[in-house]
Amino acid sequence: MAVSFGCTFDTGTYGVAQGVEKRRSTTTDTYSDENGEVVGYQTRDEIEEISLDFVYDGALAAPTEGGTMTIDSNDYIVEEVTETEANDAFRKVAITGRRFIPNAVP
Repeated sequence: MAVSFGCTFDTGTYGVAQGVEKRRSTTTDTYSDENGEVVGYQTRDEIEEISLDFVYDGALAAPTEGGTMTIDSNDYIVEEVTETEANDAFRKVAITGRRFIPNAVP
């Protein structure tokens, strides 16, 4: 098993990645028979969500809510942008994006 330390994710032009979290989810519908027992299910609305935390390159424009960002050739809808500034740290930005997966093919 290969073990790696640190964040190796490339945010592209936004800055130096400090953390990345990817989540995939789906909505599941179940079907019941006349006795109320589940006899089948179907998944729909498959979604991939990505959250990026990075030290921000202030010379560049960060994505804005409702806009899009492209990561690994996938387009994500930007849902949330959080900027953090402090006197004793670099400016940091956290971005959360979501994309719907057509036919469950990432």
